[in-house]
Amino acid sequence: MVDKITRLVQVPEGIGSTWKDMGDGTHALVVYIGNKEDKMTGTLTTITYPHHEVHSGSTFYASYLSPHGSEIANDASLDILIQNSATKGSHLFWQVGAGGNAELLFYEDTTTTNLGTALAESNMNRASVKVAGTVVTHTPTVSAAGTLLANYFLPGGSGPKSGGGGVRQGTEWILEKSKVYLLRVTNRSGSAQMQSVVVEWYEESG
Repeated sequence: MVDKITRLVQVPEGIGSTWKDMGDGTHALVVYIGNKEDKMTGTLTTITYPHHEVHSGSTFYASYLSPHGSEIANDASLDILIQNSATKGSHLFWQVGAGGNAELLFYEDTTTTNLGTALAESNMNRASVKVAGTVVTHTPTVSAAGTLLANYFLPGGSGPKSGGGGVRQGTEWILEKSKVYLLRVTNRSGSAQMQSVVVEWYEESG
């Protein structure tokens, strides 16, 4: 039987077979594709596709935290530039934290006069030797932000002991090859605040 759910862009990992004791003196051949039966309980074990991409070594991580003593001024922005690979489609997630009220804007087709400082990019499967094709930098010199795709408000609360705001993108953005994207976090708290940005993505050929 063909697993019609399995993506055809790559050969799925974990293809194999095993014999299952049916408890009546007979055994059934179980073929699994991309998942496997637990040996102790006999139940089928599955993972989500993004989780699978971590196992396959195709998921990468980059992050930036504004340094202590160099907090983002009120109405100033922290910019993260994402230069997507020319050969692979990147599936992007992000997570942003701010010490007070902040606004997050996500742009496409950003142009710059300086790309900024490259962030360290880590493969989330530490046993993998794959290297990211997408390049992420911080503090670029932006000449035109581009097309606004999304705008979020991060509420930071109120009062002397209020907490900061935060947002995590729950559904992936699939970036177009060779395009440049901008994550811009703008401080709207009324005072200088620390900010952080985490970018996670997995890359697929084709």
